[in-house]
Amino acid sequence: MQVPKISVGDTLFGVLTEDDVGIDVVTGRPKIAKDVLDVMRDYFSVDDPSQKKIRIERVRRSVWDLEDDPHGKKTLLRLEPATKVTSNLNKGKGLVYDFEGQKLLMVKLLPRSGKWVSKDT
Repeated sequence: MQVPKISVGDTLFGVLTEDDVGIDVVTGRPKIAKDVLDVMRDYFSVDDPSQKKIRIERVRRSVWDLEDDPHGKKTLLRLEPATKVTSNLNKGKGLVYDFEGQKLLMVKLLPRSGKWVSKDT
């Protein structure tokens, strides 16, 4: 995997720091996806210098506001799917494991033999 860097000739140079676009030490992935960086570069391609300054501030604020938002960083900057939490346990896949028909087994260690033995109760 190539580590994203911002060189001197890049339109993002001076806008974001190397810490903003480097590799995330937790996930081992880039902090900002290449596609997102490309869209940021395209966003800066305006002729009016005042518009460019405004857009630079918007991008900086957007990236820095997500610094403390793990969900936002994951979905907006790295373009990873959002974590989906559900309480619906019936997904139409049938019974995975049935505890109803199982007998409970008592397990005990035999003295001096060091072997485990199961005993029906």
